[in-house]
Amino acid sequence: MRRLALLVSLLACLVGAPVTLGAEIVVFDADSGASAAAETAERERDLGFDATQTYSRALKGFAAELTPEQALALRADPDVAAIVPDRPVRKLAAVPVQPGSTIPPGVRRAIQAPANTVRQTATHAVAVLDTGVDLDHPDLDVVPGTTCAGTGAPDDVDGHGTHVAGTIAAKDNGFGVVGVAPGTKIVAVKVLDDTGNGSTSTVLCGIDWVIANRITQDIEVANLSLGGAGWRSTCANDLEHNAYCRLAAAGVTTVVAAGNEEWDLGASPPDIPASYPEVLTVSAMADTDGVAGASGPAPSCSGVDADDRFASFSNFATLSADLSHMVAAPGVCIRSTYPGGGTARMSGTSMAAPHVAGLVALCHGEAGQEGPCSSLTTAQVVRRMVDAAKAATGTAFTPDLANPNRGYGPFAVLPSATNAADPLVPVVEDPAPELEPEPTTDPVIDVTTGPTVTTAPPPMTTPAAPPADSVTITPSLPAVPDGQTAISERKPRLTIVPARLRRFAERGLVARVSCAPGCRVSARVTVVRTLSTRRAKLPVVLARASLRNGTIVLKPNRLTRGALLRAKRVVVTVRADVTTPNGSVVRLSRTVALR
Repeated sequence: MRRLALLVSLLACLVGAPVTLGAEIVVFDADSGASAAAETAERERDLGFDATQTYSRALKGFAAELTPEQALALRADPDVAAIVPDRPVRKLAAVPVQPGSTIPPGVRRAIQAPANTVRQTATHAVAVLDTGVDLDHPDLDVVPGTTCAGTGAPDDVDGHGTHVAGTIAAKDNGFGVVGVAPGTKIVAVKVLDDTGNGSTSTVLCGIDWVIANRITQDIEVANLSLGGAGWRSTCANDLEHNAYCRLAAAGVTTVVAAGNEEWDLGASPPDIPASYPEVLTVSAMADTDGVAGASGPAPSCSGVDADDRFASFSNFATLSADLSHMVAAPGVCIRSTYPGGGTARMSGTSMAAPHVAGLVALCHGEAGQEGPCSSLTTAQVVRRMVDAAKAATGTAFTPDLANPNRGYGPFAVLPSATNAADPLVPVVEDPAPELEPEPTTDPVIDVTTGPTVTTAPPPMTTPAAPPADSVTITPSLPAVPDGQTAISERKPRLTIVPARLRRFAERGLVARVSCAPGCRVSARVTVVRTLSTRRAKLPVVLARASLRNGTIVLKPNRLTRGALLRAKRVVVTVRADVTTPNGSVVRLSRTVALR
């Protein structure tokens, strides 16, 4: 391997071409011998790169920015099992709310308790894998875990992670808001940066840390209000899926958000981790009075949502496999903690998930005692939460009557009382109304699509001329009432048209990007992995992109075509860079397996 590394380095110097780096995750064979740190350090010395992450629990490997030559050398390494692209990950969308909207009593609805009572502190900690958590917020009991995106302490600048943490565990201390499990210990794990952006590698870093520190930090539940695009996989054939399986095997119940694109989270390509059966997935509904019955007022922050109705933005499921691990919770106009010591209102499935994370924490234990979930495996906890929600009476909300095939899961409830005595305690009254900070923009957050979007108007810019390798798409967009923003307009989406392997080899792969009128798109396809009779690995080869009938056709070159025709199965990744009319760039990625 050292000779190969020297040859690669010499060729790179002689050619003198610009160096193009690609973010990759490298996985070693489990029985490759030395530790992940030692294996990684050896290859850093030989090939001249610096790993950004090293994994030993969620998987054995590392993440790094690699040149094509370095990636080629690693693919030839007999101890390397796989190299996959490091996909971008962002926090799940929070729909902007209007100043002065009423406070929805989502916590009261979640715990199914009278208005003047709250639950007690959960016995075990909850890890929040997000943008960090405000470590000094007076309404939270938070301890620093680790920082995987950025540097320094896992403090929160963006606000998303702090908002999530407050819904789970804001204290019952006489001011601010009260969480589902007040005063529960929150472990801050920063996997998204200060703008809400991260990647597969940073999320894996957070999962790796939680597995390694689960016992010392007493973590029973993890909340991940984030996600991205993936493919139908199992624990055995996908490294990211395997990491969540290892998290479950370690005894941590993982609660994730369903997503806010108003589409089927299990459709091809599916949303991950929401479609993983090892997690408890949460959709969003609206609640404005804390009780069922659809008698509450309409949320003042939304012109389309109504009390006890599914949230207009929430993803849904149609497959029984996805619905089997899915529940619903309040996610419209949720008031919770925010950086700086105050509160803010947000909407989204990101806000629904922490309601359920708090319920799961209470099921594991409350007020120092163990609960009915404490002796269960993570799979049994997920099953118990879904079964309890199905069996509950008086908790239903109105489904999507216009689309009866769309499932949002039953409303989440606490499976049973967690203490022998009545666990409800009087709530501490607020001595005076709280003055909320009203930021000039409310965060709008989503994992699968683009950067943080705010309600502030974009700066006036003159769009640059399209690059030579880009194509321009002008899709038709649905009509949107005045004062609202089309989700499809602010959130570009990449989809891959299903195809057989031979068709891809001979005629190309078809992809579509939905985005705002006038956006520019440059796209490329990468062969990630092949299974063939002759060779198990194929160097990364880019294909050409062309515009045809409003779609992007990605054709493999001759070398790739020959390898594809010999293969039995390949995994390909399609990447697209979308330049919006205001000049910002959104990077999309989809991975699909072809046979």
